Amino acid sequence: MIAADEWHKYQESYVKYGIDLAPETEERPKKAPAREPAVKISAKEKGRILLAIMAIGICCIAVIFMQACASSINYSVYSLNQEISVLEGDIDNLHVQLNSYAALDYVESYATENLGMIYPGSDQYVNVSDMEGSAEVESYIADLTAQQKGVSAAADTEHSVSGAARRLLSGPSAS
Repeated sequence: MIAADEWHKYQESYVKYGIDLAPETEERPKKAPAREPAVKISAKEKGRILLAIMAIGICCIAVIFMQACASSINYSVYSLNQEISVLEGDIDNLHVQLNSYAALDYVESYATENLGMIYPGSDQYVNVSDMEGSAEVESYIADLTAQQKGVSAAADTEHSVSGAARRLLSGPSAS
């Protein structure tokens, strides 16, 4: 029963003094009356402040947008530089390949294997000194000069550059 009696006393103390068991005083600290602000802002000034805040916000958004555009451009430049380096590597490979094809051994093997070309025999030659001043040589030179100048040569094959070259290589003819 002692516990129940003590509990009853605590309950009366809670009712009398409140939860913190401190006696209630009649004088509670009163709130200070709200003071009016020293500076009064008119509605027009509030509108101007709001517009200034909005302008600053728009400027901040514009800066963020420009940074995003700059990042996008930088990424494009980076990807183009990567493509350039890949293409430069391809160009270097093609230069190496071109140099290997330009080698005399490659040209000779390609001509003999794929084109069926052979070295001329002792009976397959043209003596140039015998052809000097001949009509065939003069015709060939004239046709070649006309073609290089852009003047159209005669239409028939006898007076074209290729025809004159064939006549030269066929040897002295009875024409």
